[in-house]
Amino acid sequence: MYSAEISRKNPGCFIFLLDQSASMEDPFGGSSDRRKADELATIINKLLHNLSIRCAKGDSIYDYFHVAVIGYGQDTVVKSAFDGQMSGKDLVPISDLANNPLRIEDRVKKADDGNGGLVEQTVKFPLWFEAKHAGGTPMSSAFKMAADLVQRWVAEHAKGFPPIVINITDGESTDGDPVQEAKALCSLGSDDGASLVFNIHLSSAAGNPIELPASADGLPDKFSKQLFEMSSNLTPFMISRAKELGMPADEGARGFVFNAQPVQVIQSSTSGPVREPPVIDALHPVIAAPFSIEAFSCQKAGNARTEYEDAWAIRGSDSPTRCRVAVADGATESSFSALWAALLVESFVRAVLTAPSFSAIWAPSGGCGGERSAAVHCPGSPPRKRVGERTPRSSASR
Repeated sequence: MYSAEISRKNPGCFIFLLDQSASMEDPFGGSSDRRKADELATIINKLLHNLSIRCAKGDSIYDYFHVAVIGYGQDTVVKSAFDGQMSGKDLVPISDLANNPLRIEDRVKKADDGNGGLVEQTVKFPLWFEAKHAGGTPMSSAFKMAADLVQRWVAEHAKGFPPIVINITDGESTDGDPVQEAKALCSLGSDDGASLVFNIHLSSAAGNPIELPASADGLPDKFSKQLFEMSSNLTPFMISRAKELGMPADEGARGFVFNAQPVQVIQSSTSGPVREPPVIDALHPVIAAPFSIEAFSCQKAGNARTEYEDAWAIRGSDSPTRCRVAVADGATESSFSALWAALLVESFVRAVLTAPSFSAIWAPSGGCGGERSAAVHCPGSPPRKRVGERTPRSSASR
């Protein structure tokens, strides 16, 4: 169970449920200047950006996943939350989503200046959703709509990895008990297992973030405990992957977070059997490799864990005794440095490049400042844009 390979021929499915009710205008996490609606918008935009990066290969976005985003709350309406060119659509390929953000804005972040200090830098960030807050909280109806999408999806992908539904809310439903609707949704699924429900609780209460608990003990209120009850247990591979990412996931952990940035939850749920045939992933949960690999990471001083900008990747081969590994140091001075690093390592390990062609593409284009020129594609931007960029330092072995 939960071992079906995810590929373009057999894609996975994410369905996001967004609480856009009036209560989302309330302060988030005890803050006086940040609303829950602002935090929700930040979370969903980061999740979609991260998911797009994971599907980037060369100058293309591969459709390893299809995505739906359902909004609930505006005039107590439950509907597709997409705006702009995506308005009115429900399940869409990740490439359509990645290439059609509402807008790309400049954001300021702090980065290491190379001398032990921090400097502020302006980076580009794609936005698909703005903060919204109006009306009631028809959460039960949102789960019913999600169940309809799940049924449609599994009818077309019966042997695929089960759909994952992620609900982002402040927790108080106004149209009945959502627990039963969540359990009904979890009764649906593919031949590979039941659908999975994760919940992200955004509360006005101050307190330490909670990630992937195995018990409701210690949760602050009845709403967080209800959302925990609605959440699915993580699969064994998800638990293993979450631990690799430094998350506190023990046996029995559920897909629930309280007042935390959940980008790594998505990473742990999408880092499973995603591959492009006929390459064998050495980290596939059902394939025993004759070697073991451990990855350790640490963000720059002063940065949050979600701002980690380096990258590593591993792929197997047609031989059970060989694999290809790449590590890249993200170029902090550039925009989308995490994306550049991810594209670099993924391009190498997916055998798009041989070692000689890899070196040729990143050969110096002149000057002595380490500048390089390459054709790259960024989610949300026109394809095949020529840019000059500082090279991430990388190493690879086979």
